[in-house]
Amino acid sequence: MGANASTLAVGYADIDAAARRIEGHARRTPVMTSRAVRRQAVQTLRPD
Repeated sequence: MGANASTLAVGYADIDAAARRIEGHARRTPVMTSRAVRRQAVQTLRPD
């Protein structure tokens, strides 16, 4: 079941406003990825 912009309780403007409120208080951090973890997660989500 997907959601489109007209059915979301939170819109882009809400997210943008929240980002502006926390600017200077939150630190952006890099996203770390792992092929091994991703493979394991896919196997868990799609069991044979």
